Amino acid sequence: MSLGSGGGVGTSEVAFWLPDEVPFGALSNLYPRAIRFDGVDYKTAEHAYKAAQARRPEVKKWLADAPTAELVAIAGGGLPVGETVHGWDEQRLVVMQRVLSAKFRQHTDLRALLLSTGERTIVELAPDDDAINRFWSRVAGSAIGENWLGRLLMELRMKLQLGMPEGE
Repeated sequence: MSLGSGGGVGTSEVAFWLPDEVPFGALSNLYPRAIRFDGVDYKTAEHAYKAAQARRPEVKKWLADAPTAELVAIAGGGLPVGETVHGWDEQRLVVMQRVLSAKFRQHTDLRALLLSTGERTIVELAPDDDAINRFWSRVAGSAIGENWLGRLLMELRMKLQLGMPEGE
């Protein structure tokens, strides 16, 4: 059984990890759906996010053109500090919020999936305990992790439920 299948514990939680998990894998940034972000077309939300992280245009392009979301996640996660936008740690949540907004506002089926979670807690449930997973996810089998991706998805869900336009 995959980590996110079944929607999590009971009915109060929606958990996902891999993009091919049914029914909530499409909440993953690795889900293969193109988005337009800051005037550029990207293969996935992960491509858009990781390209935004890069300081130099040639590195941005290289990340944007990566063949898969999994590869761009690994490559972007390994960028040295000197290759990232100045102050990236302070900007990353706002950038992720904007990437998620683009993804779910541009695709009605994905927006419907996000809204179908109702008032349930959304958790990206990571199988491995490392610094990136502790920030963006919750580590499976533990209470460790800040779950920022889930928190941003719930914030976006609320905005969509209220009919708030992008940018508010």
